[in-house]
Amino acid sequence: MPDFREKSAYLRKWNKVLFAFLLRNKFKAAIAVVLLVLIISFSNIIFPAIVIMSLGVIATFSTSYKRIIRMPPAVELITFTTVIVSLAYGPVIGAIYGAVVSFTAEVMTNALDIFILTFVPSRAVVGLVAGLAFDMFNGNILVTGVSLSIMYNLIAQPFYIFLADVEMRMKSFFFLFLNIGSNFIWFAVLGRLAVNLLGIA
Repeated sequence: MPDFREKSAYLRKWNKVLFAFLLRNKFKAAIAVVLLVLIISFSNIIFPAIVIMSLGVIATFSTSYKRIIRMPPAVELITFTTVIVSLAYGPVIGAIYGAVVSFTAEVMTNALDIFILTFVPSRAVVGLVAGLAFDMFNGNILVTGVSLSIMYNLIAQPFYIFLADVEMRMKSFFFLFLNIGSNFIWFAVLGRLAVNLLGIA
């Protein structure tokens, strides 16, 4: 019985402390309540926005090594995240994401040139068709990812191969094999995890 009275007194004490704190900080408490209600009400918008922005930042900086090592940014997370965003939030969002992140990655590495006209639309196409490929391959994220990586390179690389000099062609072939290989690793290691975390059917 004494234990019960002690616990009750303890709870009353902390209730008074909490109530006094809320009275002293009414404005902040009201803002916190409003924000909490908004977050709960619009969680279906806020959570995807946070996920997309986070993936976009990661993908954009995934090619920043190009500023230090002067080599084509073949090892990147743009293709992987474009596919995941498209599968999670639809082809239009995926296409916009792929195009925007491809562009911002080039801005980050100071590598804007005429060939941006090839790989920005190519990544948008990847975003558009990711869902179709995922369904066609019965939800196999590895096969989907590798197939879309190959498709991206088939769309983007011919401009380098046929319109550039010999050195650029060699870099293009190097990019192609390294890009497809690295994306194979990303989709093999992280693909199923991303699908499960985002609840992609």
